[in-house]
Amino acid sequence: MVNFRAMVGSTTLYILLAFYEVLVCTRIDSSAPRFPWTLVFIPLYFLAIISIPMCLWAVRNERSFEVHIRRRQCYIFSESVL
Repeated sequence: MVNFRAMVGSTTLYILLAFYEVLVCTRIDSSAPRFPWTLVFIPLYFLAIISIPMCLWAVRNERSFEVHIRRRQCYIFSESVL
């Protein structure tokens, strides 16, 4: 069950990063922007909120950061919330 939760958490983080990337590319490529920049950064806000509990969960369950959560992402997104 721990491996499944780690996989779901990691997949969620990567989907949010991909969604952010798509929104940025859409916003930059369009000649007349359809949505504001604040909407583009919403996936990063959710990523920051989700990454703190994911890091704590990984430490508590003795999961390695390199496999399921990259250490730099964990540090950067946790730092941005604080």
